[in-house]
This record gives sequence, structure tokens and C-alpha cells, in this order.
Amino acid sequence: MGDPSDVAGLIDRYKAEGWVKEAGAHCIDLTRGEVAFAYDPKREFRAASTIKVAVACEVLRQAEAGAFRMDHPLRRGALVGGSGLLRLMNDEVKPTPSAMLKLMLDVSDNSATNWLIDLVGKPSVNRLMRSYSLDIRLSGRLMRPKKRPNTATPEAMSRLMGLIHRREMVSRWVSSQVVRVLRFQQHLDMIPGGLPGEWVRCANKTGGLDDLRADVGVVWGEGYAYTMAMFVEGFEDGYRGGSLVREASHVLWEALGKKRQTPRGYSAGS
Repeated sequence: MGDPSDVAGLIDRYKAEGWVKEAGAHCIDLTRGEVAFAYDPKREFRAASTIKVAVACEVLRQAEAGAFRMDHPLRRGALVGGSGLLRLMNDEVKPTPSAMLKLMLDVSDNSATNWLIDLVGKPSVNRLMRSYSLDIRLSGRLMRPKKRPNTATPEAMSRLMGLIHRREMVSRWVSSQVVRVLRFQQHLDMIPGGLPGEWVRCANKTGGLDDLRADVGVVWGEGYAYTMAMFVEGFEDGYRGGSLVREASHVLWEALGKKRQTPRGYSAGS
């Protein structure tokens, strides 16, 4: 059924074939509380849209602290390119933090993300990540020129998803809200694409640039739970980048999910 370390051979094969130049990955076996696999886990990658998980945590933290209500109307901001639906539906969507959070996480809307960054402030997002010793940095709004890109390491993103799954990111309510929204994820071609079916529970957030593909998430079911964070960059064919993440996801499922399933009645989280 495979072993988590088999992912290293998979990455090396993609690099040897010249399909990708660099990759980093990190996986935590949450059931056993140990790192199951790591490949260049501390390498700093451009975060792309995976940074939106960090933004979501700070939005919900401030809402829980009473800084604003999730159903309170937001002042509309500028629309930007890239992924999302606001450019098409701006006049049809009520701009509340709750609506923008769902658009940001589930269809990766860049305009919604920028509105939320303006709401909570870039420094606050970074302070929250530092408070958990997570090497995740928001440098500025998406699709806007900035001195350095938003960055993250595979290890930091894997740890963040583990904290969220264990309901330890800020509070149980904040963590639960992130999982609840991510369970409606519409970008399912990487980590979820390596799983055997929708009956395997997964909460993930993808990211993509012209020469980068990334996905971070947590996978769980009866008797198992594990995180996965993977960044792949330096390719001419975007399909290759995504397929490496998808194949790695399947290897981890075979090793940590399929092998660990237990009879009904066991709960690994919801």
C-alpha cells in the first residue's frame, strides 16, 4: 500500500525527467502526532493563494474578539484580476466578511481576499502567524506590486492545517469555521484528486502561479488524520506541477489513510 517516504522518489523522478525544478512537502500524521514525511520542508516558496488560510484565521480571530460582525456590510474595494467571481458578480453579492471569506477560500477570489486584508490589516495577519512560530508571511494584497511575494514553507503550512484540524488555531470556533468553509472547496484537482472518493474527508486550499502549483490541507476519516502541504515550481507544463501534488496525495492516502481505517464508531474529527 506504499509508504510516505515513497513521495521522495516520486519528486526525484519528476525532477530527473525535467518536468519540475523544485518541490517541497511536509506531512504530519495527526493520529500518531509525528511527522510522517518531509522533503525540503523549510524551503521558502511563494505562497500564492495558500496565504488565504492565514488571512481567514485572522479575520475570524478579530470577529470573535468583537472587532466587527461577520454579517456587517463592508465598504467595497477595488476589483483585481486572477481567480474569483466578484468581477462578474460584484453588484449581486452583499459584501460582508462572511461572504468574502467564503469567496476567498472556496473559489479563491482575489478581490475578496484584498477586501479582507484591508479589513484586518497585513501586520495583524503576520503577528498571528508569528505567535504560532509559523514561517508564513503576508507581504501585501494580491495582484498588486510589492517588494517581495507572500511566502510560506511547506512545514509551516502543514503545521497550520494541523492546528486548525485539532481546533487549536486561536480557538475552537475559529478553527471550526475555517474547516467548515474549506469543506466546500471548489478546487479539487490536487490533494482531493489523489483520494479515492468524496467519502474521504478533506479540507484544502490550493494556490497557483504561472510556474507554481501548491495545495495545503488535512485529510481524515475513520481511524486516521494527516496534513499535507506541497509546493512545486519551475515547469513549462502546469499539468505536470498539479499531477505531482495529486500523485503524492495518493501515495500518502495509501500509507496513512487506507492502512489506518477502523470500524465505524471511531471519530477522527469533523
